[in-house]
Amino acid sequence: MSLNEISVHGLAVVRQCKLVPSVVWYPTTGALLSIPKSECHVYTLGTGSWRGIGGVPFAYNCRSVGQFFNGNLHWVIEDLEGSELISCFDVEKETFQPFSSPFPGERHSRTLHSLGVVAGSLCLCDNTSDSEIMIWVMKEYGVKESWSKEFVISKMPDFAGVSYEMVYVLKFFENGDILMSWDDFYLFFYRNKNKTLQQVEDPICSIQTMLHVPSFVSLKNFVAKEDVRMF
Repeated sequence: MSLNEISVHGLAVVRQCKLVPSVVWYPTTGALLSIPKSECHVYTLGTGSWRGIGGVPFAYNCRSVGQFFNGNLHWVIEDLEGSELISCFDVEKETFQPFSSPFPGERHSRTLHSLGVVAGSLCLCDNTSDSEIMIWVMKEYGVKESWSKEFVISKMPDFAGVSYEMVYVLKFFENGDILMSWDDFYLFFYRNKNKTLQQVEDPICSIQTMLHVPSFVSLKNFVAKEDVRMF
């Protein structure tokens, strides 16, 4: 894989957006410099091809996973000074618009932030602390002042320690319980009533998780040019 092939993906209903960051290599020093500009390519189902929509502001971390919410795709990014932002891609208009994260202006040497959805609102899950998982919820979409720290989940004693992995919110239940994944290692369940974490399973190998929304509409019904496979 060459440097310019590192990509960040987000999957929406009818399009896929692929971001390719720009990286410069200095052969004399061996240093890598990430350029805060990326390219965006959009794939529309039924066309059979990708098309570019021009340059994209800011650089995108290859660990960041696009979260689809409110008709838009979202990624955690950083500006030139290292301050955290959230990039919002409007799927219909095909435009980017950043807005503030819960930590405007702050710089962190190690950040483990992922995006999800809690109670119908965009959320940010922070696993940077050695002892706690914090979940911030954006009560009013796009309004930076509406970020609220809704959950502080203790990792003591089974999950405490220095963390290097993202924690992803997979499913939020009406009673406040939360199904989460610890990167691609295992699933665990937060019980809101007694404030405890419980590992769901201990897989032999790594796992990939995503929330499945069932539908009676098949891609085969309206996409003629795609090779749709059932599995």
